[in-house]
Amino acid sequence: MSEDFKREIRDIAAKAKIEAGQGGSEIGTSTESGGKFLDVLEEFFKISREGINIFNECLEQKALAVHRLPADFLDLFLGIQGRRAGFSIVSHQKLAVFFDEDPDTITVIGKLRNNNSEMQANIGKTFQLIKISFISSERGYVYKDNTGKALEAEEVVALIIRWLVSGKVRV
Repeated sequence: MSEDFKREIRDIAAKAKIEAGQGGSEIGTSTESGGKFLDVLEEFFKISREGINIFNECLEQKALAVHRLPADFLDLFLGIQGRRAGFSIVSHQKLAVFFDEDPDTITVIGKLRNNNSEMQANIGKTFQLIKISFISSERGYVYKDNTGKALEAEEVVALIIRWLVSGKVRV
């Protein structure tokens, strides 16, 4: 990187710092120290990644993928405001997004992807797939669905993968 570029970026940062100190625009900083929801999302992410690896190995191709999503992505592209973290699992036809919701709840939504002109008319519609509440216990986290039924994290991930590949599967 050139010194001119580095100097220009430092100047931009210095100006932003001065403006923020004078009541101008705020510099986006996170005061959130993490918390239980990050632990829970990380657990679901790891299980999802493992499940996707197994699925793709069985098909001998990359049919599913998992991606971490920053909070800005959730707000800007999915219109989910005020959320702090999330991840997505993507198939050729569908998308599932896990994200935090207050209090102590993880929500999973699904959406059909617009890959070709043969997709259904409700392509823009988002579906709530499941809401998972959680509490910490001495053995980790206890998960429950919206009816209060106990859930296992692996069971939830298997359900989401089943939904992602249901219907006309393109491999």
